[in-house]
Amino acid sequence: MKSVKKEIRTIGIDDSPFEFSDKKTKIVGCVFRGSDRIVDVISSDITVDGFDSTVKIYNLIKESRHMEQIRVVMLDGITFGGLNIVDIDKIHNKLEKPVIAINRKKPSIKKIYRAVKKTDEGRKRKELIRKAGKVNKIGIKEGDIYYQSRGLKKEVIKNILEATTYSGLIPEPLRVAHLIAKNI
Repeated sequence: MKSVKKEIRTIGIDDSPFEFSDKKTKIVGCVFRGSDRIVDVISSDITVDGFDSTVKIYNLIKESRHMEQIRVVMLDGITFGGLNIVDIDKIHNKLEKPVIAINRKKPSIKKIYRAVKKTDEGRKRKELIRKAGKVNKIGIKEGDIYYQSRGLKKEVIKNILEATTYSGLIPEPLRVAHLIAKNI
């Protein structure tokens, strides 16, 4: 992807709040056109602290009627449902779409490593974190945010973030997915 249209179609995915005693939580995807038109809302369940976020996100997008129009997948970080870590390489390769995992603040990889060390299959989770790659900083209209990505160069990521952010730091697809997810 070399240029970014103002009306680019993206999907933003975030998870619902949960208790650690919960077995499942929701993920919500909001399909957007640019920064001001919501096209659709889709959802699925994932296992809290499980290993199914990658396949659930893949299926959510693949089975969407908007699959062909979506140009970029935006994730609220790489962890969903606690420590259910997304394999952004698999999402990128299987969907053949760029992926941007966005964080408002720089995540502490050391803290995440300490947390996964205490879980079942901690090594597998640590490998998924390592595989996601370096956390990068990028400046947009109203400040700096952090991201990990596949399939895009930094200057294109900046253009996508600016095209999909109405105000503040968080792109509208993620901001609206968060608002919906926290209320279901």
